[in-house]
Amino acid sequence: MTDRDTIATLVKETLVREAKLPMPATELADTLSFNGDVSVNSLGFIRAVIALEDELEIETSDEALMQARFNTVGELVDFFVAAVAGREAAE
Repeated sequence: MTDRDTIATLVKETLVREAKLPMPATELADTLSFNGDVSVNSLGFIRAVIALEDELEIETSDEALMQARFNTVGELVDFFVAAVAGREAAE
């Protein structure tokens, strides 16, 4: 089972890499907002989501992504924690 800390680290490292953020992943606190604290454009965000799906070996539906609200880094982490838990439960 993959724990939240492991997934959080992966999400943050992937965001920094794919969205080309000018900060280390260790500075991305869960409470940082995508609406002011962290500037991620839509292309960088989608690239990060696709990379995370590949890395975590999951598929998220377009519908699930459209319904989710990603106001903070922590909400994105929680989304992928839930997706991994769903995959593991199905195995």
